Amino acid sequence: MRPADADGCDGTECDGTVSAERDGESMAARAAAAAALAGFAVRSRFALRRALADIAAERLDALADGSGRPSFLPAEADDLIGTDPGAGSELLVYARPVAAPAATPYRLHAALAAGLAAPDCVARAYEAILGRPADAGGAAAYAQALAEGRLDRLALLRALAASEEGRGRGLAYRFAAMPTGRPA
Repeated sequence: MRPADADGCDGTECDGTVSAERDGESMAARAAAAAALAGFAVRSRFALRRALADIAAERLDALADGSGRPSFLPAEADDLIGTDPGAGSELLVYARPVAAPAATPYRLHAALAAGLAAPDCVARAYEAILGRPADAGGAAAYAQALAEGRLDRLALLRALAASEEGRGRGLAYRFAAMPTGRPA
């Protein structure tokens, strides 16, 4: 038998609220811990991928989708990069429907290969985020901004996702970078 709380309740009944509050608090704490652990696992995988020798990285890649790209991110995942890591990294685009249940993971949606020329990068970003070919005016403006360094690939993806057309697709996005091992 458990000792009584400060309010004289042993946690089993009382007025019914103490027990329910404790159950709710413990469920919320478990959910928060699970979300933190899932995010840590994904960040760790990316950090390990960067740090491992080529042979070890090949073994790790075999556990994913064969390309070395994790095929999903946990539902609670934030973007795994804050800025574009440069032309030597592939940018991964993960997506899930906005209307999906909160526990739905983000699935690998597209990848922008390392070393793409500015016009090719813009074309691939339009396909990945908007699901259509780039219009001539938008393609030219974005390609010029990329070539001049006024915009990076990650900012391009985020701009397209935040556009009215991008939001209208009903997808939530997360972005990650995967080093290719090739020089930029």
